[in-house]
Order: sequence, then structure tokens, then C-alpha cells
Amino acid sequence: MIKKQELTLEEKEEKVRDFRPIDDAFFETLADDRAFCQEILRVILSDKKLVVE
Repeated sequence: MIKKQELTLEEKEEKVRDFRPIDDAFFETLADDRAFCQEILRVILSDKKLVVE
């Protein structure tokens, strides 16, 4: 069995540094969060009172 090499915090930070919310895999994870979706929609629609249910 091959053991996965653990990344250091610095290595992990380097890998995610170039991520942008528009990247498919990253956005898919963010979109699972209701608060994230609510904030994005509030900004896009300029509606500070919008609530995502």
C-alpha cells in the first residue's frame, strides 16, 4: 500500500493561492454553502435584504 505524502501548510497555501471562485471545482464546493450563495446573489442583485432559503 502506497502512503500519501502529507503536504505542509505552506505547500497547501501555494496550491490554493491561484484558485479563483470561478474555477469549476472551487466554485462547486463554495456553492454548497448557503451563506456564500446568499452573499454572491446580494452583490450581483444589489439587494442587501435578499435571503436564500
